[in-house]
Amino acid sequence: MSLTELHSAVEPSSHDFMQNIRSHFQIPEHQHEFYIASALKTVNFDGTFASFERLDQLFTAFKKQIGTQTSDFVEDPLKLNTVYLIASYIGQFISQKLGFDEKWQNFEELQSNFIKFRDRPNNLVHSYALNCNNQIILPLHYVAKHFCEDDLPLSISQEIEAIILNYQIIFADERHKFTEQMHDLQSMYFKAYPLFCGSAFQNLIQISNLDHSISSLDRLDDLMREIRQNYMVSVDKFLEDDANFFFILFLSAYVGQVIAEQAETSLRWFRPEQVSQMLGQQISDALTTCRIAQINASIFFVTQHICQFLFEPVISESSKQYVLNALQTIKATRNPIYLAEDMQKTNSNLHQSPFYDALYRAGQLCHFLLLHIHGMVPRTSPEQSLTPTSFPPGHTFFSYMEGPDGPLRQLDSNPEKYPYNVLGYEMYACLPHVRTDAISLHVRNYGEQHMNIHLVIPFFQVFDYRGFCILQPYFLSSDAITSKNLPEIYHAMGAFYKGIQDSEQKRPATSQIWAQYYKPGKFPYPKAMQQNIPQLVS
Repeated sequence: MSLTELHSAVEPSSHDFMQNIRSHFQIPEHQHEFYIASALKTVNFDGTFASFERLDQLFTAFKKQIGTQTSDFVEDPLKLNTVYLIASYIGQFISQKLGFDEKWQNFEELQSNFIKFRDRPNNLVHSYALNCNNQIILPLHYVAKHFCEDDLPLSISQEIEAIILNYQIIFADERHKFTEQMHDLQSMYFKAYPLFCGSAFQNLIQISNLDHSISSLDRLDDLMREIRQNYMVSVDKFLEDDANFFFILFLSAYVGQVIAEQAETSLRWFRPEQVSQMLGQQISDALTTCRIAQINASIFFVTQHICQFLFEPVISESSKQYVLNALQTIKATRNPIYLAEDMQKTNSNLHQSPFYDALYRAGQLCHFLLLHIHGMVPRTSPEQSLTPTSFPPGHTFFSYMEGPDGPLRQLDSNPEKYPYNVLGYEMYACLPHVRTDAISLHVRNYGEQHMNIHLVIPFFQVFDYRGFCILQPYFLSSDAITSKNLPEIYHAMGAFYKGIQDSEQKRPATSQIWAQYYKPGKFPYPKAMQQNIPQLVS
């Protein structure tokens, strides 16, 4: 069946056509029905974000060699098929990464279901659209634009990323992903992506050099003073624009991240009703409390500070002073984060470390758990989670279907009198700059050379639009004795990496998850955390 016949066979249904065009393209005898088919094959639409970065390269090369197309280029059936095909891959990717079924609707269906489409023209960009939970996305618009226009501010992969970030922000409330929302807002502003409601004061952000340093807070205050003086007719008028509300959230997210980075500790964002439960006291739902930060174990009403600075008649506290006061509160009780560095090449005495066996065993357990996350049987849902598993001396992994609480108590009591033990399960890593899924390893060394650390391996799930990726591990001390041993533990961390590497050497290349997906530089830690190194005392 030709593509024309395929299209006719499914009309007026659009869903089958936009899905089936992908499989149609994969059949060699049908590829002559597509414009630049050989170039499209090199893109290798494999369901990864990287494939759309390869599509960027295709568009760049196409415009250099052939040039931009006129608006009537889709009158050529082969070119039209190619536009449909690329749009289909974009729609599939966006649907999967936002966690929705892929649902296409044609122009007639859109007009009958959405009032805003009643006045839209029946043209190419509206001929098929993606319906994500009643939010309409027009992939054909982006594809046609990149064929027909030069000097676009965003590449097509950036357009796709912006779409996903926008809808993650939109759906954050119903999914209770407030921490992710605050990080996504920063990504949108710093990448100069347009927000769905408009990006308020984007130009001021771009010239303010907001680099999450303490000194940047002076520049942040200058920005807010300019808004007070030049853009604030009244508070009510200012807040009529949704873009200004999200701008306030962005400013709050920025200040919260500066605090967490400088404190080298965790960051979470909550709604007031969640914090009310945490504190056991009622917190009203207002603009000043719409997002509340938990940094380490302390609660901060960062949005209140931003609103007071913007709206109060007199500015009572600078952002720098606010942050310094917060740091004083946090640092008195915080448990700092240390990055786990691979010291195999620099520590010639690694095998002599009293912590070697426990850390090596942690690496072996990490490899075992990674195989269950991204191994031979890949996950089918982001809601799937690891079964808590321990790996004491010997050759047996012990699973605990009842959850981690019981085995954590066993780690404390050590009834089997093990010299060391490791327990692993899944959690979230709430870092200053990102919130990800993570493997949580509780590593114990018993006896005279005491060690009780929490070793965390952050990773992006395969369902994340960035693709499966393992980030650099970090660790924290869990008691005072361990804190005294931190310098030696830090320099022995190569044993953890060796445990992973030795475990993977025995497996086929497809099962070497760490070797394939460990990307410590892909999402680098803040400078303050990179510089937080315990000193080895001789």
